[in-house]
Amino acid sequence: MMKKRIFALFCALLMLLGLVSTAGAESTASTLPIKVELDFSKYQFTAPEEITVTIRVTNVTDEKFTSPVSVLDPNGSIIEAFGTPLLDAGASQSCTIAWNVTQADLNAGQLAFRVRYPRKDENGIVSNASNNFVKRISQVQAEPEIQVSRTITPGIARKGQEVSVVYEIRNVGTVDVTGVRIKESSAVSSNTASIGAIPAGEKKSHTFTVTMGTKNITSNATVTYSAGGKSYTEKVADAAIKYGTVNLTATLTADRKGGNVGDEVKLTLTLKNTGKKNITGITVTDPTLNTVFTDVTVEAGKTVKLEKTITMTETAEYQFTVTGMEGKTGIETATGRLPLTAIDPAKAPSLTVETTASTDVVFTLPSVIRFTTTVTNTGNYDAKNITVSSSGVSLANIALLAPGESFTTMRDVQVNMVGKFRFDATLRNELDEATTFEGNIIQVQQAAPTSVPTQVPVTTPQPFVAEELPTEDTLPAAVTTFQGVLTTLYYIFAVLAVISAVLLAVSIAGRVMNRPKDGQEQLQLSERRNYTEEVPEDERVMIADESENAPEAEEKPETAETADAVQTADDVAANEKPASAEAQQVFTADDMAEDGDAMEDAKAQIYGRSKRGRQ
Repeated sequence: MMKKRIFALFCALLMLLGLVSTAGAESTASTLPIKVELDFSKYQFTAPEEITVTIRVTNVTDEKFTSPVSVLDPNGSIIEAFGTPLLDAGASQSCTIAWNVTQADLNAGQLAFRVRYPRKDENGIVSNASNNFVKRISQVQAEPEIQVSRTITPGIARKGQEVSVVYEIRNVGTVDVTGVRIKESSAVSSNTASIGAIPAGEKKSHTFTVTMGTKNITSNATVTYSAGGKSYTEKVADAAIKYGTVNLTATLTADRKGGNVGDEVKLTLTLKNTGKKNITGITVTDPTLNTVFTDVTVEAGKTVKLEKTITMTETAEYQFTVTGMEGKTGIETATGRLPLTAIDPAKAPSLTVETTASTDVVFTLPSVIRFTTTVTNTGNYDAKNITVSSSGVSLANIALLAPGESFTTMRDVQVNMVGKFRFDATLRNELDEATTFEGNIIQVQQAAPTSVPTQVPVTTPQPFVAEELPTEDTLPAAVTTFQGVLTTLYYIFAVLAVISAVLLAVSIAGRVMNRPKDGQEQLQLSERRNYTEEVPEDERVMIADESENAPEAEEKPETAETADAVQTADDVAANEKPASAEAQQVFTADDMAEDGDAMEDAKAQIYGRSKRGRQ
């Protein structure tokens, strides 16, 4: 108790000194041509730390300063962020800087900033002056303190209805707390929630959910945390979650799961009266939106839908509490929790879609036009699973597109009618919602084909081209090959001809050397004979018929001179005429073959005639 009184007395003394110094500063400031305002983000410290300092200097004279104003920090260094302005009458200049409060500053109990400025004396002479401007700070003993609040929605629940138990922990002490944990009763949750650290002056919350059964549920909690190396515990008293029948059900839905900061989301509250009495005077509230709807009536057996459009500012959970009167009985119910996520604008996907066409005018339908579409990622993060489409027809898929990268696709499209064409790019954001980026519109029109005017033919002389003559006569490869085959055959036939000639010569020589003695095969043809002249009677040979014997031929010796004049029996038979009527029957070789004797006689006669002829 004594320590607390001494601490309170010390604080009162500091406040008194602060008032005195402020009064002195105001007294001094009243005679200065400038007004200096110092603002710190924090004035009480348990230990050295960094703070934010805002400095504002105003010219309170009726004249413009003729020299610049500058500000120096407690270490004597010029603060560059403030600059050196020439302030007009009534004008101000300010800057905000970060400053590390040291233990020496805490021991001094103040922070002093020096300002240099122009000042005019009684004689109107301007000179530079400077003053220190001081702001008090203090060091206090670390005393952790938290405040715990609990909200149960709804207080009365039917079987199967979801009940929310929300804990909000606010750090109202002078130091940060760490390791914050919440342990609820086992009837609500068997898990311990870990909150972590809560800086001084800030708050955090956690929600438990439980499904209502057929009896009341008791909620209580134990909150533990640490600060300054010590552990602390806070108890939360029991609260009953009552089981009961409520003839009013409330359902909360949204048209989307969230959106970018600044996007609108439409909330729909559906109230259904399942009882036999009207429910009047209904008021709908929410911890974030405060009062949402008032003075609503839902008739017995009816359903009412209420809509509320909100603007996304941050990620939050919404749970509407509904109270009203059923006759003379007050009722209360609530919706389930509805989380909405605010997308960080820096993480939001951003695409541009640009499309060009090979032509925007067609002369016949259908026609084919080539569309070239380029998709560029203008966001700060990777864009994944992008679909390029037109009129609901998917044309291309892009798996990944890094920031700043582009993807180009070409598609030939058969145009059956003229009109507007647009290509879009669609992907899913972090809420798993389809986000579509529309491309530019291309207007395709149809026009009648324009006939091409007949152009005057222009005669262009053929340029002279010098043709290089081959140095050797060359023939096609096929001709050359055929010529080679003929040459080979020529040599083969030549060799065969030579061989044939040699064989013929050898044969002739052999026949000459081995001439047979038979007069029938060895008739001399060396002497010529005129077969048109009549043969002398003495040279005629008469061939007797079968009834008479042929005369014996006179044998004469054969000489070499007469051998050359021998004629064959065929020559004689071909050239001789029959000499008499008795010799009209001539025997052929076949006849002689039939009668061997007659043949022998004929040979004797012919042989004898031949001899006589040679004689």
